[in-house]
Amino acid sequence: MKKFLALFTVLTLAACSGDDDKNEITQNKFLSTVAITYNDYPDFYDVRSFYYDNKKHIKTVTKNDSIIAAFTYEGDNVVSIAYDEENVPLYHLTYNKGVLSGFSFVHDNHTITYNGQANTYTINNLGPVLHVSGKDFFKRVDFNGEVNTEVKFDSTKKGPLYNVPGDNLFVVTFFGELYPYVSAQAMISVTESTYAYTASNTYDDEGYVTRAVITSSGHEIATLNYTYKAL
Repeated sequence: MKKFLALFTVLTLAACSGDDDKNEITQNKFLSTVAITYNDYPDFYDVRSFYYDNKKHIKTVTKNDSIIAAFTYEGDNVVSIAYDEENVPLYHLTYNKGVLSGFSFVHDNHTITYNGQANTYTINNLGPVLHVSGKDFFKRVDFNGEVNTEVKFDSTKKGPLYNVPGDNLFVVTFFGELYPYVSAQAMISVTESTYAYTASNTYDDEGYVTRAVITSSGHEIATLNYTYKAL
């Protein structure tokens, strides 16, 4: 269980087509909550709530009404992250021409090297390598070459963060420890070291994931229910 944890808008009347209305809904649908129930722990109920700034960036995430991540932005890029009600940042992030180039954690500074062809971010040259697909982090390879985490997506469907702006959205999900069940694409499986999970997803008529049943070795581990709101 610990390993698993370590993981509509209103239509206006206008002279436009039904397709235009549907596009308007699609572009203004943002994750409101993720409610998680654990099959082996029926009394354990986890609700993550998402709050946004006026530019539709994720500003704050709460777990059962307590802040677990708070983000500060410059433009579309996260420049600091705090993890509790005190709102004291533990991470400070830097960018070079819009590309993540480093971060500090408390008093430790780290450089990040970006490979544009592979779309990878290497921490401290020989450190962990993060692989990014679209806006989503999907793989972490440790310094010894071992794949620590790998996520697979259904790129034909929409994840709960599909409409959140910013090319560096993976910074929010990775450093905010929200992956892999909160992503721009719909997650269908994740492997973390020796733990493998599969998601059986339910989608609405616009292709947004609304429910995910997580299984491991044929056993149902948890159920995630996603709700959305218009901003």
